[in-house]
Amino acid sequence: MYLATMEDTGVAEWTNPRVREMMFFKNLEETDAADDRMNHTPDEVVANAEWSSYLHWVDDGIPSTRENLVGPAIALQVDVGDSLSLETWAKFERKVSYNRNATTGMLANLLGSLFVDAAYGLETATEAKQIFNTNLSAAIGGTGGDAATQPYAYLNYLVFDANYVVQDGGAWRVPDAAGFDPGLETAVDPQLVKFPSYIKPQQKGYIYVWVSNESENTKVWFDDLKVTHTKSRVVQASDYYAWGSTMREQRTPENETYRYGYQGQFAEKDEETGWNHFELREYDTKIGRWTATDPEEQFYSPYVGMGNDPINGIDPDGGEKYSPIYGTDGKFLGVDSEGFTGKVITMDETLYNQLTDNGANILDHDFAISLASNGVFANFCPMDYFQLKLIHVCSLISYRRLKG
Repeated sequence: MYLATMEDTGVAEWTNPRVREMMFFKNLEETDAADDRMNHTPDEVVANAEWSSYLHWVDDGIPSTRENLVGPAIALQVDVGDSLSLETWAKFERKVSYNRNATTGMLANLLGSLFVDAAYGLETATEAKQIFNTNLSAAIGGTGGDAATQPYAYLNYLVFDANYVVQDGGAWRVPDAAGFDPGLETAVDPQLVKFPSYIKPQQKGYIYVWVSNESENTKVWFDDLKVTHTKSRVVQASDYYAWGSTMREQRTPENETYRYGYQGQFAEKDEETGWNHFELREYDTKIGRWTATDPEEQFYSPYVGMGNDPINGIDPDGGEKYSPIYGTDGKFLGVDSEGFTGKVITMDETLYNQLTDNGANILDHDFAISLASNGVFANFCPMDYFQLKLIHVCSLISYRRLKG
């Protein structure tokens, strides 16, 4: 759980909440204001709490006067199976009416400057600004109505995959009940701003969370921005020797029947013989051999396991040995089903998807895949353009079957 109380005792020690919170949150000192009437943090959490984030800005052509358009912000790495809950507390001073003055470009410039982080792949402010400028308007639709009776102030988030393709986003508006008339700052308490459902990333990537006040010359306070990040639970962890014998294994009681271990496809271990039952035949991990002949007749020996090369090849069903294909981020993508190279293949997932048939996990063999010496994807072109006389000099061409 990540919580930005905004509190600051003024000492450079771990006991100071500000010191701890600045390890994860951006834009705390830049927007903080001491006013216990706007504070939400209970004294039992932080003694003598009085700090909050004060967002008030004017667009007079000077970038520095727009900096308080965005308040506390945080970026986190996420994965499939994670769930996140987002909430904050807010108050605002009422006006006759409100406009949504902040432009996508203004927000993108501020967010890009905040979220430059080489560890997340955003190495320059220009790159980060471009990412947000491209995706802000398309991914974030303000929830809470469009009425001009309250400021356009939001709790926001964007979810990207590992390649910074936007996957999800949202903005939850500060409620009208959070408003007080000028001079009546204690008339209302800070009101909760919270997404009603969990955010569940569907791919490995990043989530960016921030609060914003997009109404010019409007006073809004945010406090206690909280991101609860529940990571996916590991129900089984298995480590294998190269030929499939179990090195170590841990599993939860409810996961006793998991059958997708060694080789990555359905298999069931016979407790009496120690064999693994695959779809087409049984496999003995002690000797690295199949106990029945190869129905595909792939190797000279009908019993040899993975062509005597379990490091670079897999045989998920007991039929043919394949070369596994992984994305540049380590994600398993599929297999090379015809003419294996003897090496693990690594390529960009976007390119892999372009080369597969209708989303299948086997490459389309209407293309020839050229690999560098380390097995990393180098080039491809339609097989129509390959001549037979070239095949013998292209020793690293993965697929050698011509169309037709």
